[in-house]
Amino acid sequence: MSVINHLEEIDTAFDGVRIVAYADLSTRMVLGNVTKTKIGQEHLDALCKQAATAFEGPLLSLADPRADSANDAVILRPDGIMVCLCSASDPTDALLCLCDDSVDIPELLSVGRDALTEIGAT
Repeated sequence: MSVINHLEEIDTAFDGVRIVAYADLSTRMVLGNVTKTKIGQEHLDALCKQAATAFEGPLLSLADPRADSANDAVILRPDGIMVCLCSASDPTDALLCLCDDSVDIPELLSVGRDALTEIGAT
């Protein structure tokens, strides 16, 4: 399954997710994305930069026993909640999801981790 197929599955599974992006945090580049509305590259770049910065400093981690504070961050933004997941096998690979407050964040973390594992295996 392609990266875009994984992103589309997440987008379809969660109504409250507005943007799902696969990014390389070392270069701060979004490599693929699926959105419910059209957005500009500058918006994607800003999300990627914020995610990279979150993993360089103190994390705002989800207080959930399944959350791995080294690989997950939940960031409150004026335009929603950003859920960031780094790959356990390659911490430069990440999924970024911009959501509204209706999203089941623990479920999104679980599905996102599975997607990152599958993407890394290809």
